[in-house]
Amino acid sequence: FERCSPAEELINDVHDPKSQLLEWAQKYKHEIRFFIDAKGRDSFVAQLYVDEELIAQGSGKTKKKSEKKASRRAIEILEIKED
Repeated sequence: FERCSPAEELINDVHDPKSQLLEWAQKYKHEIRFFIDAKGRDSFVAQLYVDEELIAQGSGKTKKKSEKKASRRAIEILEIKED
């Protein structure tokens, strides 16, 4: 697994699930970590951890798409609402 994307990489686009999740984590003092696993040439699985607990996974053709899917799923699981 490759360690990627600590919460410091905050982007201001609130419509992006990853950005929304990172803003929530910053506001409530949670740590977000993504671990990416390559599953072949064009397939990645992102595991999303909140405070060292696995919350969601997402897969996609790129690392970015897999992180986005994992973030979207985590938002649903954690019931995070847009401000």
